[in-house]
Amino acid sequence: MSRFLVVLGTTSHSGKSTLVAAICRLLSDRGLKVAPFKSQNMSLNSWVTRSGGEMGIAQAVQAWAARVEPTENMNPILLKPKGDRTSQVIVMGQPVADKSAAEYYRDIEPLKDVVDRAIEELEKEYDYIIVEGAGGASEINLFDRDIANIYVARHLQAPIILVGDIERGGVFASLFGSVELFPPDLQPLVRGLVINKFRGDPGILGSGMARLTELTGVPVLGVLPYLDLALPSEDSVSLGDKKSGPAGESLDIAVIRLPRISNFTDFEPLERLARVRYVGLSENLGHPDAVIIPGTKNTVSDLREMQENGMDRQIKSLESTPILGICGGYQLLGRGIIDCGNEDTVGSMPVFGMLGATTRFDLYEKKTVQVEKTVTGGGPILEPIRGQKVKGYEIHMGLTSPAEEGAFTGEISPRMLVASGVRYVIVGHSERRAIFKETNDFINTKLKSLLASGLKPIFCVGETLSQRESGETLSVLDNQVTEGLKGLPAPDVEKIAIAYEPVWAIGTGKVALPWQAQEACSRIREKLSDLYGAEVASKVSILYGGSIKPENFASLMARPDVDGGLVGGASLQESFADLVKTALTFRPI
Repeated sequence: MSRFLVVLGTTSHSGKSTLVAAICRLLSDRGLKVAPFKSQNMSLNSWVTRSGGEMGIAQAVQAWAARVEPTENMNPILLKPKGDRTSQVIVMGQPVADKSAAEYYRDIEPLKDVVDRAIEELEKEYDYIIVEGAGGASEINLFDRDIANIYVARHLQAPIILVGDIERGGVFASLFGSVELFPPDLQPLVRGLVINKFRGDPGILGSGMARLTELTGVPVLGVLPYLDLALPSEDSVSLGDKKSGPAGESLDIAVIRLPRISNFTDFEPLERLARVRYVGLSENLGHPDAVIIPGTKNTVSDLREMQENGMDRQIKSLESTPILGICGGYQLLGRGIIDCGNEDTVGSMPVFGMLGATTRFDLYEKKTVQVEKTVTGGGPILEPIRGQKVKGYEIHMGLTSPAEEGAFTGEISPRMLVASGVRYVIVGHSERRAIFKETNDFINTKLKSLLASGLKPIFCVGETLSQRESGETLSVLDNQVTEGLKGLPAPDVEKIAIAYEPVWAIGTGKVALPWQAQEACSRIREKLSDLYGAEVASKVSILYGGSIKPENFASLMARPDVDGGLVGGASLQESFADLVKTALTFRPI
């Protein structure tokens, strides 16, 4: 049976999260299996679990301190403020709805069951569970609906430690007042007081601590010093504590302080390496060495405020300055945002126009996933780590895809193709996958963009030589087809031709044996049938590509699931006409 310790605070930002992390590490050092828990967290800084759920970053840090894997049970309810007294409500890692404070508290009762179940799951696995409260524990106006402090404390009947922040002043009054205002049935559970963030000689606090114990009947367990710890901040309150490094340091990085900034903890490691300035929208940006536009909980609203304050013009006026957009910041750098009412308001808005991409907020869906990628970009930021593998997470809403129109160096838009008379476009070729690191997700985005423009994609799939030799061919095809077609309706899938191109046969002179081509094409049709039904699968043309020549094409076309060929270099030879005749013999128009 698990043992519990509850850590509550007199205010937000009192140091509860850090103290819980420390206790988790101390108990782990003693060989105990310990987990953090916070029933309800309000934070724009979050983490993605291994299962793809979203939780508060503080509880993830506490889990790492405890040497365990962060899970949604450690933070079953996460509120991400959106402004105007509205928050996105995330329950067990998944977004449920945007709710006002009144709506959230009106619907609070079912969430108590969520909290109870999360605790029960943790009890099955851990010896100790260290519970963190939220904000101030003695908010008497919220006692009847406070599931982060009062409900959990009452439910667990566990010892309580109360933490006060001396940095902001009035620590004795806040500790005394919090104990006095605490519900009478819970006051006996308050077993210790902690004074946090003290600078100086703790000996001068002796008389105050003695008097505090006399007044409350609760001992002061200790005084914790002010420490500049390299831990991610839990919420935007800490932004007020940030100070730019001195001018003249080697690198000056300007982070745009968006009103609804999200996951700004991503930039905190930079603060130890460079001068990082969090620049408000009405402030002078100056001439930084680099600009970062961070994530935002409300892309459209923050865009409007940037435009109203002229920050967009300041950024666009910079010459030869690297500009890095992350999540919502990346969306702001595109050509436009189309909101169908799921992110902010209904309408279309132009954005910076610095990238050839458009973002649509069509569905109330959020992508949350851990990722591992190889760095392929260049420039002053990414060039030093090019080729290295990096781990992180994706959290974003909206679909960002190549722009449908526009002129931008090195890219061709769907509308440019249509205007040129193009009807068919090859997508997912192995060279694009290998050289340009195009992922299944990116290929899926391209397919949707092409179909929306009336173009007909030829969607390439295929395995490498090592994958074939290790027996992975069919599973690779299953994954590429499933991920590439994700979210596409059946009528769109019928417009796509799928080309099986074994990577090991492209431009090598090697060709798949007829039975190998049939096995692969048959598996593709089976997967289509699983996803969309046999009727749709029968309407999709499945092609073979890879070192096709007149002497081998007839035997390939004789196979029942090979509907045609995707011809590369052979199309430049006079014998190409023979290939066309062969195809028409087997599949007359």
